[in-house]
Amino acid sequence: GRNYNFKGVIDGDHHHISNLTINMSDGRDNTGLVSFLYQGTIKNLGIESGSITGSNKTGALVGRTMYATITNCYSKADVTGVGDVGGLIGMFNNTTLGNCYVIANVTGTKSVAGLFGSANASIDASYPSYILNSYVNVKVSASENGAMLSGWDEAPHGFDLTWENLYYLEGK
Repeated sequence: GRNYNFKGVIDGDHHHISNLTINMSDGRDNTGLVSFLYQGTIKNLGIESGSITGSNKTGALVGRTMYATITNCYSKADVTGVGDVGGLIGMFNNTTLGNCYVIANVTGTKSVAGLFGSANASIDASYPSYILNSYVNVKVSASENGAMLSGWDEAPHGFDLTWENLYYLEGK
């Protein structure tokens, strides 16, 4: 839950974590099981239950990503934060995500959603992002920019984000 970069590989080998509790409501950014996944990979890992509380860039699995890969992961932990709050990832930058799902309550103020609080590509416009074969079944509560998949999405602004085979159910 601190502001450290993780560049390695976490392979959960299809195991899950139960009762994960993280409370970083003291104003620090990048809150999640991994605070900042930079050029790293998380795969085959689930969060079966828990509660994640942070400030900005808060997600159950990762607070913020950059040049990362996340595959075959899920979360059923509830997430609460301020800005860029996602059920799986708080701020999603120039990353590939596939075969993931979220079943949770996600609560925040601005840019709040089931998968990501925000999906950005403007930090490095030459490196595309891919969001593939994933779904959410969430209840989202937000004052501004609340959505099922991503609270803020830069794709309409000309940046390269590919969204394919995504589904949502509202309500948890």
